[in-house]
Amino acid sequence: MSGSSSSSAGILKRNTGAANVGTASGDDLETVLATLATTAEVNAAIANLVDSSPAALDTLNELAAALGDDANFATTMTNALAGKEATQSAASQTEAEAGTESAIRSFSPLRIAQAIAALVESSEWSYINAGTVSAEATADVTLSGSYDEYRLRLVSAIPATDNALPQLLTSSNGSTFDTGASDYEGSYILRSSATNSYSYQDAQIKLNITGQGVGNDTNENGLNATIDIINPGESKYTDIAYTFDYDPSDTQYGNYVGQGTGKRKSAGVVQTVRFKFNTGNITSAKWALYGRNRS
Repeated sequence: MSGSSSSSAGILKRNTGAANVGTASGDDLETVLATLATTAEVNAAIANLVDSSPAALDTLNELAAALGDDANFATTMTNALAGKEATQSAASQTEAEAGTESAIRSFSPLRIAQAIAALVESSEWSYINAGTVSAEATADVTLSGSYDEYRLRLVSAIPATDNALPQLLTSSNGSTFDTGASDYEGSYILRSSATNSYSYQDAQIKLNITGQGVGNDTNENGLNATIDIINPGESKYTDIAYTFDYDPSDTQYGNYVGQGTGKRKSAGVVQTVRFKFNTGNITSAKWALYGRNRS
């Protein structure tokens, strides 16, 4: 067999460490045969290339088809995603704060910061306690804790006596309340059929308009009020700001809505506030107390 000159170009050889196309010209045939890859080695090389690919993607043709035969697939996808981004609508401030929008929205850093600020604002009042009143002369609420401000919410305070006037008193010790003729001063504005403003100096903080008390007829809702007590823990005048609405005994003007400010004119710590009507008991009422500190 020596001396054979048949060409062996294109024979797969193993001596390079990879599938290799070589030429047998000038080589001894035995040397060429010794370098040929075996069937097992060829099968192993193909298996390593395919690895664990699924049957539908184990050939180059299938891979190309999966990419849409697009030689510029990466560029095509980048451009497509850029187009999608431009179609997103911006979230409104209401959506950012509520967090209930289900559609895909683009929230800017400003929107997110505003939403967080709104949530902090709405939650900065810390709940302290709550109570109910039933056929009692007063509702005394202790300003528990060490807060700069307190908020007292009164809901559906109904007087036993029709046309009773709602009042607020303060106490430095929880037992003796300030009731002097000029212990308080304040002013308020009423909005009903017209706008009216009043100023006063009296023995209580007034939560009503002059001469118009709270009604107690069937289906009337009584007094609702939000009362902020400011700096009660300091030896200064205690400021009180409030809003109120109620069904008056005189239904000529319908529901009364007003807001005002008051001041305890004696400098000192306020420990307790008392809600009452000027005459008769409180038939029923609910209240809740909150506190917060200013940064």
